[in-house]
Amino acid sequence: MYIQIEPKPKAFLNFYLLACDKKAGWRVKKAAFEEILKEEVGPNDGESVIIMTGSKPSETELQTAEKLTKSNKYYIVFPNDGLINEIKRLTKESGKKRNDIFIIDKKTFKTIAVDIKTCGDPSPETIIAHLSEGVNQASCLILDITGKIDKKKLIKGLRGGWSKGLKFLFLNYHGQWYLIDKAKVFHRNWLIKNVR
Repeated sequence: MYIQIEPKPKAFLNFYLLACDKKAGWRVKKAAFEEILKEEVGPNDGESVIIMTGSKPSETELQTAEKLTKSNKYYIVFPNDGLINEIKRLTKESGKKRNDIFIIDKKTFKTIAVDIKTCGDPSPETIIAHLSEGVNQASCLILDITGKIDKKKLIKGLRGGWSKGLKFLFLNYHGQWYLIDKAKVFHRNWLIKNVR
């Protein structure tokens, strides 16, 4: 399940800027995040997926977000276009990048702009295409593998699709989540030993 909020842009922008500030403590970030939750529409039973009014996530994006939040490590926020544009303006970010979500760590309140990719019919080629397309939207991705692919082909796709602009990847493979960076992808044995 998820909650819907009618955000005051200043509340989320305040939180986002604090979340990006390495000097701000987690208590300050937590208080700013709780200000956002005061704008919810309807009851909140502790849901971790938050949809801002005006955001239009697809059914597969919602399913992927709900799967990731089951680990109880993250909040996921689906922003609306106005918020994305305001963040770009404040951070002086240019270009056509437009992430799907923000992932917020529940302990540190560190916030990451992420693009979601779901792969229902995976092959090395489709994984390469998803990573190449996703990195044009955000430097961090979620890759939700919902179809079947053996590990060797998965590794081939990850290595073939990894590019300079990709910082890390949340990978869902066989119902298990992995946080993967370039060092793990290109390490001789890390994927073979750790991804099941």
